Amino acid sequence: MVMLHGIGDTAHIWDHFSKDAADRFRIIALDQRGHGLSDWAVPPAYRCDDYVADLDRLIHDLLLTGIILMGHSMGALHATRYASLRPEKVSGLIHADIEPFPPEWNKKYLLNLYEQLPAYYDSIDEYVGEIQKNSPYADQEMLYNIASSALTRGKGR
Repeated sequence: MVMLHGIGDTAHIWDHFSKDAADRFRIIALDQRGHGLSDWAVPPAYRCDDYVADLDRLIHDLLLTGIILMGHSMGALHATRYASLRPEKVSGLIHADIEPFPPEWNKKYLLNLYEQLPAYYDSIDEYVGEIQKNSPYADQEMLYNIASSALTRGKGR
């Protein structure tokens, strides 16, 4: 099972799920380009097909077949695009938190997402508060784990 996170997230959003699924699946969760510990693309290249090319390389290099692709939000769109291009490699596709064809308002929201968020957070608690706005019923411990792995210490902080 290859898992793809959403925009602004990292592979660590799958940690909780992976613990429960690891006895049934080989789990591969990657930081997509420009997220988590992955490199930034130089020159910048962050279109769907750029992410799909990375996924294709991973699947090719690891000689994976019959995979289940599970994507959250942006990751689900990348998974769907990959499955449409390489259906012989995919045995299952799971979408979380986005439609296969997002409505126009959703596309506009995603394009403007980073303009609405702060560039820095002074603490993990502050970031947890931010992500809790969209996930008010999420488990607190899980949110702290996600926030702890998503933040890096900035210069001068």
